Amino acid sequence: MANVSATLNPQLKTRFDRFVEDNGANQSKIISKAIEEFLNKVEKKELPKKNK
Repeated sequence: MANVSATLNPQLKTRFDRFVEDNGANQSKIISKAIEEFLNKVEKKELPKKNK
């Protein structure tokens, strides 16, 4: 994806890459927080009951 943007517009590459890096960092923080909360619920057995 980054290669495509660099080909289209050389200036776009750095901005795009920076955006991807920032976004990736935020996403992984959000995901790890969600996993942490989920695991806490598993430990406390607070998971919602599954309807069949």
